[in-house]
Amino acid sequence: MNNATTPWWKTATVYQIYPKSFCDSGAKGTGDIQGIISKLDYLKSLGIDAIWLTPVYESPMVDNGYDISDYYAINPDFGTMQDFDELLEQAHQRGIRIIMDIVVNHTSTAHKWFQSALEGKDSLIAITISGKILLMVKSQPIGSLSLVAMLGSLMRRVVNTICIYSQPNRQTLTGKTLRCAKK
Repeated sequence: MNNATTPWWKTATVYQIYPKSFCDSGAKGTGDIQGIISKLDYLKSLGIDAIWLTPVYESPMVDNGYDISDYYAINPDFGTMQDFDELLEQAHQRGIRIIMDIVVNHTSTAHKWFQSALEGKDSLIAITISGKILLMVKSQPIGSLSLVAMLGSLMRRVVNTICIYSQPNRQTLTGKTLRCAKK
């Protein structure tokens, strides 16, 4: 393949950042988005083309940020949406792309979609493996649990992807969450 037809990511040098331990911009003892911004010139000097940013979304941090409770908010420990927008702008000014690590095959049990499904409020649960719907049922409370709660423990053990969607709160993340790719 020549450079005109080779996708950028096939030849890119990507630097993965776990924000919590990368660089603290203050005296909190944990890293943050402003800390990443402060190191962009250094990262550029390494010859990187992109930063793979592990989750910075709002999360109770039970699973190192991979248990996302709000896909549209930045974890306050890491900063604000304005900090994130500044990171995008500053990185792009240096020719550095930002790759967001977005976890869509599960959420935090604190996420509103999960909580809605637990309550059984008009929750239609679709269980899929590798994109094929295996089962679609209305979530019914079972004592203090529901089908979703029982499946929560199963989700971590299945090799293939299991997705749980809750209606009417089912939403598409790509339009809003991936807005950074359009900049």
